Amino acid sequence: YLCWYHPMYNAFRLDSSVRSGWFFFVMAFQFAVSVFFSVGIPGTGAAGIWVAIATSANDPEAGIVVFTAAGMWMLHSLLCFWIIARSIGYYRSTGGSLEKMQREATRESVTAAASNEQVQNAAKKAAADAAQDAVFGSQA
Repeated sequence: YLCWYHPMYNAFRLDSSVRSGWFFFVMAFQFAVSVFFSVGIPGTGAAGIWVAIATSANDPEAGIVVFTAAGMWMLHSLLCFWIIARSIGYYRSTGGSLEKMQREATRESVTAAASNEQVQNAAKKAAADAAQDAVFGSQA
């Protein structure tokens, strides 16, 4: 819920490109992890195809269980891919693009920095120091 549904819901509800970008990042990471587990490299704890083939040679019953787990990971990978593809299609159909996402991220970070009290105080102090140097620095 917190990793993909909530960010997707907020992104589309608020028409926020930054939130859409966060959703795409989280889903891409989840897709990559899912593919990693469906492959199942031995020694990593992943129960994928590779481990299933090795396990079924020694213990057929355990191999069936591991093949089932590998199948579920593959199904999860396909579902993640489908969700990403559908979400990108919807995002593009609403006029979203990577450039819009970058512009919105820049605007939000500047707005957040400008509304931060510590940043405002630092800017005031820097301006006051610069003015003091300009006035009194030339007399010294």
